[in-house]
Amino acid sequence: MGRGTWPTLRTRGVRTGVRQIRQRQSFRPPWHGSPPAGTQETSSSWPMTATAMPSRSDADEAAQAVVRPPRRPRFRTSPKVSGTELNRLYASAWPHHRQFDFSRVLRRSLGWICAYDRAVLVGFVYLAWDGAQHAFLLEPTVRPRYRRRGIGKELVRRAVDLARRSGCEWVHVDWEARLTPFYRECGFRPTKAGLIRFPRPARPPRGQ
Repeated sequence: MGRGTWPTLRTRGVRTGVRQIRQRQSFRPPWHGSPPAGTQETSSSWPMTATAMPSRSDADEAAQAVVRPPRRPRFRTSPKVSGTELNRLYASAWPHHRQFDFSRVLRRSLGWICAYDRAVLVGFVYLAWDGAQHAFLLEPTVRPRYRRRGIGKELVRRAVDLARRSGCEWVHVDWEARLTPFYRECGFRPTKAGLIRFPRPARPPRGQ
């Protein structure tokens, strides 16, 4: 080294490496206070040094959680809801969902309940019926990010109340065995019933 100074970094690769290190050292995470779980500090100071910096995906995920955590949704009874909204909701919640024309279902329903986080549809359930005393609860659906927050139970509770106010005497529902605790908490009791399942058609009948 000449004249007591650092040697000039002539190569492009070295200059790039120094610039990347400086950028990492100036990194400011989106959270404050203690570092997030799963990270390890290399000194007692905060923010972390480059070796303890979380990955880009971790930082983005943490920033999203800080900016907008799930909120308590608004519930509405039989609002105008588009097929696009419903297909997006079902695609997020049902692994094998295919595009479906929900207008055929809604115009024959007793009613439906929607849950919204601002303008985003996050929950849905609907009631089929016989036009008199029997209603059928179908397909309670909640976006995965909003589950285990009581939204599904509230959807069912409001749907059952809608059936009662509409003059129905019975609300029917069928469920998988693993969902028995959920439906019992919603007030349903198991009963013997029969079921016939037809092969699913590749497309709806012409003209429907």
